Amino acid sequence: MKRRTLQRLLYGNLLVTLGLAGGAAALTGCQTRNPMQDANTQPDVAPPPVLVPAPPHQGSGTANGTDRQDNTQPANPPANTAPVTATLTTDKTTYDRGETVNLTITAHNNTNDPQTLQFYSGQIFEITARPENQANNQPQTPTEATWRWSQGKMFIRNLSRRSLAAGASQSWTATWDQTSNNHVAAPRGRYILQAQVVANKGIDAPPVTIELQD
Repeated sequence: MKRRTLQRLLYGNLLVTLGLAGGAAALTGCQTRNPMQDANTQPDVAPPPVLVPAPPHQGSGTANGTDRQDNTQPANPPANTAPVTATLTTDKTTYDRGETVNLTITAHNNTNDPQTLQFYSGQIFEITARPENQANNQPQTPTEATWRWSQGKMFIRNLSRRSLAAGASQSWTATWDQTSNNHVAAPRGRYILQAQVVANKGIDAPPVTIELQD
């Protein structure tokens, strides 16, 4: 009886010993990872992008998708922007008594396209002369002008058109014998000549100054 009891006690102690050894082994396996390593280990994450401020705005205007400023200005902008302009020229600037004043009025096409001159009668141009010291510099009436080219002439009333090719010019000539429209000799002195191509709404030429002397 005592022997059987002793065997049971020994067997129980053996089981307890084996159980304690197994638990210790299990505990040891759970502690094989270093807690400091776990704390310092981070998942593989891409670094955040670096933000760089945009360059300052350099002005307005877009060329080929690039924002830029173009302050280029034409060196000599054209004085006349009208499609058709007119000029008046004389063969001299000073005339002795009795000499004929030769005049040329020219219409200029300042564009790269044909231009049409529309006339409302047979008259193509008008030219007037008045003393330089005349106070009124407004468009002249027949009584204000010393001489008017159209005075006493008859023109057919007929609508007509003339075409000026791109960049082309058309000229007409006239003469003044230094007499007024009253058929008397114009007083000596300086005169302002004004001309107009009477097409469209009227194309005025810049005035020209001449001098009549003895």
